[in-house]
Amino acid sequence: MTIPRQTIAHSLLLLAIVMVPSGALGFTNQAYGATSPTTSFTFAAGGDIGTPNQGAAAVSLSYLAATNPDFFLALGDLSYDRSVTGGMWCNEFKEQYDHIEIIAGAHDTGEFPPNATDSTRSFEKFVNNCPFTSPNGARVQPSPLCPTVPIVVSCYGREYYFDYPSSAPIARFIMLSPGVFNITGGCRSPCVVPAPGITCNPLNQNRTGPGGYDCWPYAKGDPHYNWVNDTINDARNYYPSIRWTIVGMHKPCLSAGKENCSIGQDIFNLLLLQHVDLVLEGNDHAYERSKQLSLGNGSCSTTIPYIIGPGKNNSFVAYNPDCVVDDSSNGFYKPQVGTTLIIQGNMGRGNEVDDSSKNPYNANEQPYFARLMGNNTVGFGHGFVKFTVSASEIRVQTVFTGTAQDEFRITQPPVPFFSRSPINPSIAEAVTFRATVLGGLEPYSYSWDFGDGSALTGAIVQHVFSNPRQYTVTLTVDDSSMESRTVQKIVAVGSWNAVVNCSPVLTTIEEIIGPKGINRNSSDPNSIGADYTGGGFQLVPNLQYNPQSPANPTIWPFYKRAVNLPPDCAYGGIPAFVELHNVGVRTVGTSDCSYSFDVSNGGALYPNGWQSCVTAFNLENWNYTACPICYMHRVYGYVDRDWNASGDAPYPAPTRGERIDVQGFIYWEYSSLTTPWHSYSGWELLVTGWRVSQQNQTQPPNSPSTRAPGFSALVIYVGLAVSFAAAFVGTFVLGTLYEKRKARSGRQREESRPTPSLETVRPG
Repeated sequence: MTIPRQTIAHSLLLLAIVMVPSGALGFTNQAYGATSPTTSFTFAAGGDIGTPNQGAAAVSLSYLAATNPDFFLALGDLSYDRSVTGGMWCNEFKEQYDHIEIIAGAHDTGEFPPNATDSTRSFEKFVNNCPFTSPNGARVQPSPLCPTVPIVVSCYGREYYFDYPSSAPIARFIMLSPGVFNITGGCRSPCVVPAPGITCNPLNQNRTGPGGYDCWPYAKGDPHYNWVNDTINDARNYYPSIRWTIVGMHKPCLSAGKENCSIGQDIFNLLLLQHVDLVLEGNDHAYERSKQLSLGNGSCSTTIPYIIGPGKNNSFVAYNPDCVVDDSSNGFYKPQVGTTLIIQGNMGRGNEVDDSSKNPYNANEQPYFARLMGNNTVGFGHGFVKFTVSASEIRVQTVFTGTAQDEFRITQPPVPFFSRSPINPSIAEAVTFRATVLGGLEPYSYSWDFGDGSALTGAIVQHVFSNPRQYTVTLTVDDSSMESRTVQKIVAVGSWNAVVNCSPVLTTIEEIIGPKGINRNSSDPNSIGADYTGGGFQLVPNLQYNPQSPANPTIWPFYKRAVNLPPDCAYGGIPAFVELHNVGVRTVGTSDCSYSFDVSNGGALYPNGWQSCVTAFNLENWNYTACPICYMHRVYGYVDRDWNASGDAPYPAPTRGERIDVQGFIYWEYSSLTTPWHSYSGWELLVTGWRVSQQNQTQPPNSPSTRAPGFSALVIYVGLAVSFAAAFVGTFVLGTLYEKRKARSGRQREESRPTPSLETVRPG
């Protein structure tokens, strides 16, 4: 009876994600930057090729040249003609396509008897004539485990890894040679095919000893096994930009064709335990793509079950449904949950399918596979597999000469994001919202809730907010596989502060303080600051702030630090709430500390016994930094200690040298007129919110460098915990609103500072 084979069908695919770190040791680590979300590359893989300018191999090679991936992984058994060895073979291949990276196959090393015509026994010639091509500047890292005596043997082509791309790589490729006899050329002509039933194991791996077959068994705990484990862990622990781990080798373990588990159980189990994303193999002259496999589920704990059969092909994998975590019925696999095997051993060799009467144990392995193609598959052909890799997904597409093809993705469920323009809209201003999705299966549906009772659908929508406050905007995305995800963001309209319901007046420092200067110290001609009567915001000129004799704590500007009753938006028709753009932060310090609230806020102790201080800084027009002229281009700003203790203050405060946009209440403080740190002026700004400046300007002198590229401007919203999303997303995201404030006057505050949290993304 013939083992049933499914005709390869086109199926939809998926998007990918990040590996979970684990331990690593002993590697020289290059510093890589964060991955750009637009970074992607293509590579191809195939094995069992044959003479490059003849037959099916020549046709497949022409397809490869036309596809032109960034590089090609040749999965062993490069030549089957002892007269076409390394030099000739590599030249013929490179005439069509140059960026080939190789791994050893049994026909390349001389695993077969010396007189075998289909074994080249010249792998060192392949290494020398098909050297690592350094695609995109990638650097090969050979294993240190190849012998140096009696001759130096290169580990490239046998055991090595490389990261790709060279800058901010997103994938690590690890190439191995488990179970390949005469791997270093140590047994030379005496090396013959092992007796039936013999596989590479610690007893026969000796390079020159009696009974040795010069092979690497990758047995648990041996140096080659440990090197693989450490190389995987190294990528995950030390290179945050690397999202994928891909392993290539010649021989398989799990196969629905004729091959047995000739690489050994230990290394196969390790790759499954490590959740390696892809394992690419050849040797079986067919195309086979597994379901997604993993250990640690149910009865499939630390090893896949094996069957020992008669004869040479004596080790097979028994089927256990608990070892399958995804059967590919949706056309994609989710990342971080298992490993996918791809056997592509028909680039030039004829397709084979053996029936169960010849190899009955392979029938036990067939249920592990989602797609199979052999010579009994309608539309079978030769070729290779193409992979398109980005930080978010791996797309896999076969390139075969026949009509039978396969296609799938490794990706996550849909992860929605949205942007808006403008970032901080005004009242009655149209806001455009644009949704994007990583992962999932197209097409998507989009549902919007704007937090004001309005709702829309579509990827790009517009909405107008009619009142000055903060709104929680919710986007829900459903993909075609019925996966649903939701994301929320806070949108501040007018004010950036949850407790300030005013629309700011856009102004400048010079408009606030005015052009009229007055000498505050007759003995110092440079002590000229702005006079109140020249300012553009003369709110209540006859009132003064005197906390020692609070005649009326509701009179402006006494209650400037009141948090239960913020200042009015305007006085006598003159706006009090202002917004400044692109101002410099000159100095930052703390002062006026206390353990209790101001009398205007009840006078109780701060929560948890906190001490809270005023954070003060000068805001300046950075075109006028030299003093004394600077005093007419500065305003004293501060984050109030009571607002800070109650959770209403901007957090964190800006830092020196930043250029920011800022909102706050303007007023006149008479008590500091004669001090240079107050610019010999009484003008102050109670800062209620700030953000990194939206203008692309040159840095002022003596200021620190700007924020790292890849981050957009951050709005510090009062009443919000702020947290940073990764540069992978490319935006800062806002935290959840601080809980509704309790009544503040005369009562002890119980709430603590909000804990930073990422933008909410939850299943629908």
